[in-house]
Amino acid sequence: MLKNYFKITWRNLTRHRSYAIINILGLAIGIAACLLILQYVYYELSYDQFHTKKDRVYRVIQDRYDNGKLSTQWAAGAFAAGRNFKDAFPEIEDYVSMTGRGASVIKEGERIIKLERTYFASESFFRLFSYPLVQGDPQTALKELNSAVISESSA
Repeated sequence: MLKNYFKITWRNLTRHRSYAIINILGLAIGIAACLLILQYVYYELSYDQFHTKKDRVYRVIQDRYDNGKLSTQWAAGAFAAGRNFKDAFPEIEDYVSMTGRGASVIKEGERIIKLERTYFASESFFRLFSYPLVQGDPQTALKELNSAVISESSA
């Protein structure tokens, strides 16, 4: 019986070639688009899932409007926004202020090291985010002025 179904399907496909090609192409494009969308959604939902406090971490974004229309949107804002939000809302437990620096040059003895991407972060960084440290204590890592944390690949 299954063999008979395949015969009928093959006859209809060969008899109505243009209609069959349009249907098969439409189905293939639809499946490909669905898979790409699913892959994108999976990636977006899996981003930074290793943090232990991921359900309580939020990012403050800043929107700029020109003539009533949204012109720019970015994840940046005034440096004092975190402290002011914490003072205004008792639900906020802690905040981290971060500033991108770009490239930095570090001198250690006679060695000069250039790091491409550096950031300044407040001392509460490791209280909110669960980045693993190879060496050192996350509670005291950024307490002192001019202290630094570097990745294993930079080390």
